[in-house]
This record gives sequence, structure tokens and C-alpha cells, in this order.
Amino acid sequence: MSQSRIVATLAVALLALACGGKGSKPGPTEPEAPILGTWSGALQVFRLDGSSVNCSLTFDFNQQPQAFTGTYTVICGDSREDGVVGASLVGDQLAFDAVIRTANSAHPPLDACPWGGQLTQFGARLQGNWRGGGCNGSTIVGGPIDISKSGG
Repeated sequence: MSQSRIVATLAVALLALACGGKGSKPGPTEPEAPILGTWSGALQVFRLDGSSVNCSLTFDFNQQPQAFTGTYTVICGDSREDGVVGASLVGDQLAFDAVIRTANSAHPPLDACPWGGQLTQFGARLQGNWRGGGCNGSTIVGGPIDISKSGG
């Protein structure tokens, strides 16, 4: 699911973009912030047993031809993991997949599993849900993300 899943997600999104697919939001909209750069805020982790934990998430996107790649950091209490993220933007919908590279503990916040989701862009804010787990005996289901563009 690692790099091949990221490539597949990007390919589907690029196909939708080439076919003129566009997301939409009801009502007035704010000017969209460029995806490039740093986004940070809240990520909530839900598990199968009903427990949850609030964490912080940072995406730092760089652009590649026709797609966005970059790095991520998730911090839950004293546990931290860092990894790579691949994303594509179609209209106001940002689809992403992420894979861990390093962790500072034996129990990374997202159980060292690949994860991904779809976020809706509202001006300088990205909101939506992520999904994860399914590897290493993980009981993670996913949860909501609410991050904002840092700086200008």
C-alpha cells in the first residue's frame, strides 16, 4: 500500500482533473490558499474499542509535476512519527496518502500503518477525514482532520 497506493491515488485524481472534474462547495467561498507550504492543526485518532486521542498534524507540501508531495509529522503526547505524503487537488478536494518513515518510540501515534484521506479546502483551511490501521495488529480506524495554512 505504500508508494504504489500513493501513485494510484495521484493517477486517479489526475484523470479526474484532465476530464474536467471539479469539486464544489455551497454558498460563498473564500479565496483558496495555495496548497504548497505548511499546514498544521488537529488530527483525532479513533480506535475500534471506542477510545480516541487528540493529536497535532503538520503537512509540508512541495510541488512535483501535476501533484503534491512532501512530509508529515503527527504528535500525540510524547509519541511522534514522521513520514512522506503524496496528494492531488481536484477542485476543492485534496486526496492524500501517507507512509511513515521514522518514529521516536516503539508505539508510533498511527501504529506505523499507511494512512490517507480526503480533505475539503475552505480558503486557508483543510477539513475532512482520514483512515488508517489494518497493519501490525493496529486497531486504528481514522478520524477527523482540521488544519490551517501557516504563514503567508
